[in-house]
Amino acid sequence: MEHSSCDLYANSDKSYNWNVDWLELGIALDLLEIRYFLETAAVG
Repeated sequence: MEHSSCDLYANSDKSYNWNVDWLELGIALDLLEIRYFLETAAVG
């Protein structure tokens, strides 16, 4: 019983980390878009 709950925790933890990675990637892309927009707006 303990073994299966341990596996379940490991799997949920891995999927949580995967979701956090995607969230950070999305934030990074948003920041790049904003920076690009500001730079082009300043130049224009």
